[in-house]
Amino acid sequence: MVRRTMTCMLLCLAVLAAMAAKKKLPPIHVGDLRTELMTNPMSIDTPTPRLGWVISADAGVTNVMQTSCHLIVSSTPEKAQALEGDLWDATLQTDQSQWVKYDGKRLRSNTRCYWRVRVTATGARPPCGTWVCWQRPTGRGDG
Repeated sequence: MVRRTMTCMLLCLAVLAAMAAKKKLPPIHVGDLRTELMTNPMSIDTPTPRLGWVISADAGVTNVMQTSCHLIVSSTPEKAQALEGDLWDATLQTDQSQWVKYDGKRLRSNTRCYWRVRVTATGARPPCGTWVCWQRPTGRGDG
């Protein structure tokens, strides 16, 4: 798992470096990904969890504002890494980065999910997507 994360991070850095050579826009960073305010929770007691993240920019960079986000929710880490949102794949034109409600396929108990977000912002180049997981608990009457 750590090896896959490191490989993804190195690949993202290489892509960002190539993009930086073409564009001189400052980078933005997406971090502190949370599901129902929790970092990498083992279980969530709702079939429609709310997602959130924090956007930051390098020192001295001002007037950076999210204009859209691309959310991918997958059933496996491999699908998430391949940007295959088999549970939810949506681009939202919004500046909202907190309390973004999951609106994909219905989740059943014990469904482990992995999600990524990629943000577009004014005056900045997009960051590398990141991913986390959450799991629904058992026995919540969701049929």
